[in-house]
Amino acid sequence: MRNVTTWITVLAIVLSLLVMPPVLAARQRRGAWLRIEKSDATLVEGELLKVSGEKLLLFSRGSGSGFEVSLRETRTLGILKKKKIGGGIAYGFLGGLAVGVLVAKAGVSSDPCQDLNIIASSMLVTSVVGMVCGGAIGAARRYESHAMERMTDKEVAELAAKLTPLARDNRQGGRDG
Repeated sequence: MRNVTTWITVLAIVLSLLVMPPVLAARQRRGAWLRIEKSDATLVEGELLKVSGEKLLLFSRGSGSGFEVSLRETRTLGILKKKKIGGGIAYGFLGGLAVGVLVAKAGVSSDPCQDLNIIASSMLVTSVVGMVCGGAIGAARRYESHAMERMTDKEVAELAAKLTPLARDNRQGGRDG
């Protein structure tokens, strides 16, 4: 009984190590994706490259070029943070495995074959449920919207300060604009 539990735990750790590297891999940091509705009702979106005062430098993948948008000419600004879903799925998977081990420990019987079925099924079910829940929570937390029309100068400056660390230039150790 104890040997089977040990093997299942080792297998779960090995599988989690196989799943985690893509999530934790060091790669080029991208800026936050912004969706901006300008005062003239045009909609623009792109990756935030740099914040300079009240001006945002964005990069559009579609046209392959950069453009500048003033926060003063903006009606609404939406921030789409990309990193939350993968982290939510990873945390949900690990949390689900932990819950699965606890559920399996509670349902241990005297038959080793039945123990293996209980452990494997509880870890599988709870890890999948954890991944779905973690991904849903991550997706819900990744979009943030700001109505710019009624913002004071101080609030616009605070928003620009909030956007600065989300820019690609700052994530790569670039100079602060």
